[in-house]
Amino acid sequence: MQRLRRLGVDDMIILRCLVLGQSVTETAKTLSITQPAVTQRIRKMCFVFGGDIIKRKFQGCDITPLGAKLGGMAINALEILEETLVSVHDTVEKQ
Repeated sequence: MQRLRRLGVDDMIILRCLVLGQSVTETAKTLSITQPAVTQRIRKMCFVFGGDIIKRKFQGCDITPLGAKLGGMAINALEILEETLVSVHDTVEKQ
């Protein structure tokens, strides 16, 4: 649990973007942050999870098997979070 405290929703969104085929630059644009900031967060995730999540190429990057697995889990977690937010919002509006 301690290692998970180092991660945030933006990290899950980064994983989602990468799994869906976005480049680091495209991911940065999606989050309205700089490309170096995305790269720094990717490095942090690699440290937290103990392995590479992307493999750099001459142009762009490929997602690693670990990155694909984590990205799939991030997509599921983001969907659950979104459903929870919608449910809470609907409950608050009905009160």
